[in-house]
Amino acid sequence: MRRIHPTPNFSRVAATLGLLALAAALPACRIKGSSTPAAENDRLRRERLELNARIESLENQVAEQNAKIGELTRQGQSPLPEDVLAALPRCAKVEIDSFSGFTPAQRTIPATGATVLVNPVDGRGRFVQVAGTLLVEAFVIPLGSSADSDNTIRASTTLGPAQIRDAYRSGLGSTGYEIDLTFDTPIDPIARAGSTLLVRVEFLDAMTGEVHKAQRLIDHATPQRATSAATMPHVNAMR
Repeated sequence: MRRIHPTPNFSRVAATLGLLALAAALPACRIKGSSTPAAENDRLRRERLELNARIESLENQVAEQNAKIGELTRQGQSPLPEDVLAALPRCAKVEIDSFSGFTPAQRTIPATGATVLVNPVDGRGRFVQVAGTLLVEAFVIPLGSSADSDNTIRASTTLGPAQIRDAYRSGLGSTGYEIDLTFDTPIDPIARAGSTLLVRVEFLDAMTGEVHKAQRLIDHATPQRATSAATMPHVNAMR
């Protein structure tokens, strides 16, 4: 049985990640030429955003390669040439699309459920079709409550490989998997206006054995747009 060893590319990717993270953290030492402080600050912010984007891209590539190594390790050998394996896309992470939200979308009528749009992406940040098991949960959090309180409305479903394939959607807005959840009790417009929607997903990749999790807080003021994950309140890990 042939053993699978990580390629030297991982060392280079890890070193690049370290250098990019260090560069992103370094403050400006001086203002060059005749640039004003405001212009220099704008330039530094742009550079930081670009570096963060490159770091995220490299992290996705590493996650994809690790998934491939795990897959081959379980198989005991690689039936594919190295260049074919390197080009083969695998899920690096899952994302919740910003157009997830209450259904119906109109805020003047009761909400009977939620629609969750899940986007698995590969190491290059591109949508990739997947097979496995997908758990989707939605929590309706009343104003002043937390996601762990007893008065949150919760809906959940688990999709198998065939159900995930059937949930595939592609259109002008985005490409991904669309999952509809139904609340046991509809939320009237007044309660809905003071609530937020917390969506959590957990995907077990049948190809690689990797588990990918994501969560997103949907702003009740604009139910079809989601806030940044960085602004989310503390919640317990998905069960």
